[in-house]
Amino acid sequence: MSSAPPAAVDIMDALLRATDETPYPGHEGLERLIRRAAVPGPAPKAAPVPTPEAAAIRPILRPVPPKAKRPSKRKATHYIEVGAAIRLDAARDALAEMARDSAPTARRISKSAILEAALTLACDAFEATGPQSPLARRLLGQPGQSAPKTPA
Repeated sequence: MSSAPPAAVDIMDALLRATDETPYPGHEGLERLIRRAAVPGPAPKAAPVPTPEAAAIRPILRPVPPKAKRPSKRKATHYIEVGAAIRLDAARDALAEMARDSAPTARRISKSAILEAALTLACDAFEATGPQSPLARRLLGQPGQSAPKTPA
């Protein structure tokens, strides 16, 4: 017996040279497939009818209330000093501890939530007092009562 693989059959060549009486490779398999596809499949099984005992055991399904829509958020990347990042971590840890002590099911405290709240407070103060706000004084370097500085 030879260890060489059998010669490949060129199906396209066989199809082009075939006459109406000439079978081509896979002709029988194709005819079987066509016959099987033409036969309708088995009828779907009917769902079993529950007994009265089984109906009594079934749990009562209540509709799930829709989730409250949260305001849309936008991802942003900003760079902050290392000292400010350390203070942010410490604030998150302290607020998370306070939340655990006050209500075990309280909202999770995240850095994003802290930054969003701080940004809202800073912008509210800026919109109310303009150049006299702690935000403006810190960034513009104006004299007067300034907000506490980030340690270096």
